[in-house]
Amino acid sequence: MNGIPCPNERVTRAHLDQSLQRELAPIRTEIAVLKWMMGVVIGGLVALIIKGFFA
Repeated sequence: MNGIPCPNERVTRAHLDQSLQRELAPIRTEIAVLKWMMGVVIGGLVALIIKGFFA
């Protein structure tokens, strides 16, 4: 009811893993997007460095 489990309720490892996976799913999605964004930024930076070096 208030988020505190009853003393006679046992939290199994499988339940804990499932709960953790459910909580981490949105964070993993955001991290994936951030990886793509960093890749684009680094790619643009490398392109500018190479352009300045050869120009």
